[in-house]
Amino acid sequence: MDKRQHIACHFFDSKFVERLEFSRPTMTGASGSDTYILSHPHNTQKYILKELPRNLSLKKIEWTQRFSHWLRTSEYDITPIALTCHKKVFGHTKDFCREFSYPMIAAAGDGTYWQCIEFMEGTPRKTPTTDDVRVAIEAVASLHCRGKAFTVPTSRTPTGWQRRVQQLSSILFSPQCFPKGSNLSGTENAEVHGMCNQFYDFLRSPEVVRVLRQVIAIRMPVMSVPVLQDCWWGHIFFSKTGQQITGIIDLDSAGRDDPAIDVSRLLGSWQTENARLSEKLSDLWPEAFEAYKQVYDCEPDFPTRVQCLHDTAILCGIDRWFSWVLVENRHFSNMEWVVERIRQLFLATPHALKRLETHYFQGNAN
Repeated sequence: MDKRQHIACHFFDSKFVERLEFSRPTMTGASGSDTYILSHPHNTQKYILKELPRNLSLKKIEWTQRFSHWLRTSEYDITPIALTCHKKVFGHTKDFCREFSYPMIAAAGDGTYWQCIEFMEGTPRKTPTTDDVRVAIEAVASLHCRGKAFTVPTSRTPTGWQRRVQQLSSILFSPQCFPKGSNLSGTENAEVHGMCNQFYDFLRSPEVVRVLRQVIAIRMPVMSVPVLQDCWWGHIFFSKTGQQITGIIDLDSAGRDDPAIDVSRLLGSWQTENARLSEKLSDLWPEAFEAYKQVYDCEPDFPTRVQCLHDTAILCGIDRWFSWVLVENRHFSNMEWVVERIRQLFLATPHALKRLETHYFQGNAN
């Protein structure tokens, strides 16, 4: 057996594993984690075998697994649930994972950790219709509405907005120096460095500094509702007809925070992908905000929170990508996707700053 089969034996009988076919998902994005689709010729059920992100604690992953199982018992069946480990593998004692209080996490011999979850059928929408947006937002709102009854706490961490303020303050007061090298090809390396220099020159202009100082003074309400955090269009699966959501995948980053984070992330991902960069999200998709409110009324001033989180995510997102690629020299599984993502955020930056200035600082912000 190869490594993948050995890991799969944590979750399935060895004879079943020998017949499994392992394939890669077509969409890999920027994730550095190994991920495989498991299929069996005599079983219609498919599974996802996924290496756990190394920057997340096992305790955090266990919380997301328990949350997804709890949603299933609450008749919310579009988030995948994790399978329980059951076999002796790599010489560990029986129920190794249970022994360490993580029954749905498998330890491989090389020190990596894995989970096996249900495969969710469906197709993401890169360019959605208005109905697509409405249906997706209703599904997210329903998750928030049901999830507020999930009482298992998470470890104390800064809120998404508090992290934004910290990062924006760092951009303002501690500008980074970027080496000339990276793991990018020569042409892409030159392009990314060019965007990087323009971005930080732009952010250091007096007008932009004034806007950012006002942004970091905003006080957001502190909420503690289970949210997805990584809620973008590639993680929302539609049925063939597009009339319903068949899956919301990748809950590894889920935690407790303001539900506006998920809505800003999802609508914002569609806006940047399709170059509709200048309008407010509530002007692009007013139906989405109305649909959300019909399911879960998350006041105060929900559309403003969504917009502010989206606009600051653009600035913090491109700053983070420049740091990962040019300072930390990280290599991602799909570097072309990374460069395209940086391009999108770079083009979106002036519009985000304009919206922040116009919508929050002309009589609207204190």
